[in-house]
Amino acid sequence: MVGSKTGDKPPFSVVVEMENAAMVSAQEWGEILELLAEQIGEQTQRMPGRPEVIIVHAGAADENAAIAARIEQQVPALLAVSDLQLVSLPEGRYYELKNAGVERARGEVIVMLDSDAFPRPGWLTALLSGFTNPETMVVGGHTYLGHSGFLSRTLALVWVFPLREGDLRSVSRRALNVNNCAFRGSWIRANPIPIDNGFKVGCTKLMHQMQQAGVTMHRAEALCEHKPLQGWRFLVWRAMVTGRDADRKYADLKSPSRLRRLLSALKFSFKMQCRAVRRILTLRHRVAMPIWEVPAALAIGCTFYGLAFLGQLQRVAGLDVERPEHVPAYVESH
Repeated sequence: MVGSKTGDKPPFSVVVEMENAAMVSAQEWGEILELLAEQIGEQTQRMPGRPEVIIVHAGAADENAAIAARIEQQVPALLAVSDLQLVSLPEGRYYELKNAGVERARGEVIVMLDSDAFPRPGWLTALLSGFTNPETMVVGGHTYLGHSGFLSRTLALVWVFPLREGDLRSVSRRALNVNNCAFRGSWIRANPIPIDNGFKVGCTKLMHQMQQAGVTMHRAEALCEHKPLQGWRFLVWRAMVTGRDADRKYADLKSPSRLRRLLSALKFSFKMQCRAVRRILTLRHRVAMPIWEVPAALAIGCTFYGLAFLGQLQRVAGLDVERPEHVPAYVESH
């Protein structure tokens, strides 16, 4: 039942934020929950207890009933295999929603999934299996961008996520992404995701905390397909905020010096544009990109990180008003 809690502690909890649900259709949201229900069902056959799923949204508490009814209608299988909680955090941002879910979670292992990421077969098993070692505190999965057309193929190559396969260099350096990971409950409750004005800075800061504490992330082949990024207005905004976030990370974790931040911006722009060019030229066959698409793909990749440099430069120069980052209402979400 929605909102129910069994007396026993659940074997694991799954936290799903709903900020990114605006980026997918109602049908896709239902498909993601169906995939989650299938994989939870597989786990319940192997372990005692009833898992819990915690869905956290940024609306008012009186929206819980409508969301619950929608889930009950679309994905009754989820209610059959788990205890479902709906948590309201009005005006909550991405990492705040994640932390709110962690606060409510009772499982010894807490799994995090985004509302626009499609878990692939074996995803949940791969994440949970990392915790057979009692010293494991964090397990990171492998998220990649889906692609079906020219623009999505280009972004799959130039984005920070590794490709699904044939991308050993990026996979070996795979960073922590809280759209696809799991934590020892006791550890993440004591070390919540850092909150600042950035859009996607919390992952980097949490990784920094882990390194300072001597906590190593276990990498698992837990595959999630992130919905392709869409809409030119969203991409322009996302490029600019990528630059602003890069400056936030450098200023907070390395040096507040404007000169050093400027040098960091130049280095970041050069590095990412070179990376985009290299990956398009050497990995295009991995996303079935025909040769005639390469020139336009190179232009888009370099433009994206050129805009990121502009956003970073504006912040270094003090021309950007410091405020919490939100996805603007004007962007095309899907």
